[in-house]
Amino acid sequence: MDLPPSPGPAPRATVLLVEDDEDSRTIYGTVLRHAGYLVLEALDGAAGVEAVQRHRPDLVVMDAGLPGVDGWDATARIKGDPATARVLVLVLTVHGQAADQARAEAAGCDAFVLKPTDPKGLADTVGRMIAERAGG
Repeated sequence: MDLPPSPGPAPRATVLLVEDDEDSRTIYGTVLRHAGYLVLEALDGAAGVEAVQRHRPDLVVMDAGLPGVDGWDATARIKGDPATARVLVLVLTVHGQAADQARAEAAGCDAFVLKPTDPKGLADTVGRMIAERAGG
């Protein structure tokens, strides 16, 4: 008797990657997929907010410097909506001054990572954040 092929392990969690730079999106997306996450992608803040509302990912990796609705405003919209406020948001930015950290806190982001960042380190941070949210 032939058995159907196994579909493989289920993804551990869903991560939405909101990044307008194609190279960064490819690198971060590949590393996150390799780490076992189901990765969705959006190219700008408005599409990111819409994707969060539609898919309710476990975590969003949000570039701060996006065209149109930037990552700060997109994060504030996600965190300001009771239906999506619990979605974790990790903001990536090239700006690391105290004022930028204050802006991240004001937007409601859960973590703030400076770019460029090691892709493996980003995947590790994502994993820690999701594990902490899950309680272990």
